Amino acid sequence: MSKKVLFLFFPIVLFFSCSKETISPEIFELTALQDAVVYEVNFKAYSPTRNLQAVIDRLDDLDSLEVNVIWLMPIYPEGQVNAVGSPYAVADYTEVNPDLGDLNKLTELVGAAHAHGMAVILDWVANHTAWDNPWITEHPDWYTQDGSGNIISPPGTGWNDVADLNYSNNNMRLAMIDAMWYWITETGIDGFRCDAADLVPFDFWQQANDSLRSRANKTLFMLAEGARPDHLTAGFDLNFGWSWYGDLKNVMNSNADVGSLPVASSTAPLHNRLVFTTNHDESAWDAAPPTLFGSQEAALTAFALTLTSGAGMPLIYGTQEVGRTGTVSFFNQSTTNWLSNPEILQAYQDLMRLYRIHPALRRGNREWFDTGYHMILFTRSWLNDQLLVMINPRDVEISTVCPETLRGVWVDLLTGDQLVLQDAFSAAPYSYRIMIRN
Repeated sequence: MSKKVLFLFFPIVLFFSCSKETISPEIFELTALQDAVVYEVNFKAYSPTRNLQAVIDRLDDLDSLEVNVIWLMPIYPEGQVNAVGSPYAVADYTEVNPDLGDLNKLTELVGAAHAHGMAVILDWVANHTAWDNPWITEHPDWYTQDGSGNIISPPGTGWNDVADLNYSNNNMRLAMIDAMWYWITETGIDGFRCDAADLVPFDFWQQANDSLRSRANKTLFMLAEGARPDHLTAGFDLNFGWSWYGDLKNVMNSNADVGSLPVASSTAPLHNRLVFTTNHDESAWDAAPPTLFGSQEAALTAFALTLTSGAGMPLIYGTQEVGRTGTVSFFNQSTTNWLSNPEILQAYQDLMRLYRIHPALRRGNREWFDTGYHMILFTRSWLNDQLLVMINPRDVEISTVCPETLRGVWVDLLTGDQLVLQDAFSAAPYSYRIMIRN
C-alpha cells in the first residue's frame, strides 16, 4: 500500500506478521453466519470467456480474499422478447444459459468451491420472468393481468423487458419453490440471493424458506435483496444494507459528520445485513468505487470502514478488488484486467486476511470515540482480541486528540509499524489503520 494512504504517527518500524487462519470447509454452515464474506460474480464483466469455467479458474484468487460465499448472478437463459440484455429476464428457471456452460459445469463449480471451503448461491428472480418464458403461454393465469386480460410488467418499475408474476396463484408459488429446489438437489448449491425481494409478498418468502429448509440435508444461506424487516422473520439470514451505502456516501462524498453513521451510536455488530461499497447495481448506475469516491485511496478507505465497523457482513463485487474505474454494466459485455492495479488487490487481500484472522473484526462489540466531526476512531473487542481502528474519510490531513484510554504503544497490523499514541495525532488524507496493543 502506498505510504500516502497511511496515518502519520512518526512510527518506529517493527517487523510484524500474522499467519493465515485455516478456513473450515463448513464455514458456510450458518452457525458461522457472522463469518460470511460474500463475493458477487457478474459474468458479463468477469472474464473474456464470460462463463462458469472462468469462476472455477479463479477460485484460488477468491481464496486469497477469504471468500466463503460465492453469489452467481443469474445463470439462466436470458429472454429475447423485449430484451435489454438483462440477466434478470429469466427465460427458463431450470436451465443453464448455454453461453455460461451447462448443468455439469455448474455442478463442477459447486464441487470445486466446496473443496475451497466456499458456498455457492444462485441469484433467484421471483418477482417476474422474461416474456418468452414458457410459463407465459402455458400458465397465463400465473401472471398479473390488466382489466383486459393482458399480462403486464411489474407496475411502477419501468421494467418492460419482464412480466409480473401473480402471487395470488398458489400453483405458481409451488412451481417457483419446486424450481428452486431443483438447483439444490441437482447441483448441490447452498442457497439463493433473492432479487427484488421487497416486491414479493412476505408469506411467499416464508413459505419458500420453510419448504426449502425443511427438505434440505444442510443449512442453506438465504439472502434477500430488500430492506423490509419482515424478510428476516420470513426466514432469510440477511437482507441488503442500502442504508449503510447511503450513509457511507454522505460521509465520504458530502462531508457529513462521521457521528451520523449508525455504528457511532451502537455497540453490537449486525450479522443480518449485507453491506457494500458497490455491487452490480451501484457499479452500473452510480459508478465503480474509485470513480464514485474520487480515487483508489478513497475507495479503499470506504471499504476498510465498511469491513471493520461491524455494520454488517461484507460483500466484494468482482472487479472492485483490482480497482476497476468508470461504470461496470451487467447489460453489456466488458472485460476486467485482473493484473491491473496489483497494489490495490494486495490492499484488499491484506484487509481480508486481518478480517479472517481477528474474530474481533467479525464478531466483536464496538466502542466509538468522539473525536469531532472528521476522524473515525473505534475499538472492536471479542474475548482477548481487541483492535483499534482509525480512519480518515476526508481528502485532507486531519488531526485529533487521542482519548486517554487509547494512549500507549500499538502495532499496525497492516504495516508492522510500532506507534506511540500520545496527546494528539494526525492522519493523512483517505487513510486507515488497524492496530493491536503492543
